[in-house]
Amino acid sequence: MDITREREKSISLEEELITVKERSIDALRASEKELLHIRTDVDNLNRQLQQERSKNKELERK
Repeated sequence: MDITREREKSISLEEELITVKERSIDALRASEKELLHIRTDVDNLNRQLQQERSKNKELERK
């Protein structure tokens, strides 16, 4: 009986560990997607900034 109980506990813990790992992987994927969106936003803002700087330099020359 003790062996059966211990085996059931072990299986339960393994299932719980798998669930936690899956949640962690899902959270990591969500974070990666968010990071990609942030990087895209930063790239776009940098492009806009560069364009504004170019415009300002052009205006200063005139």
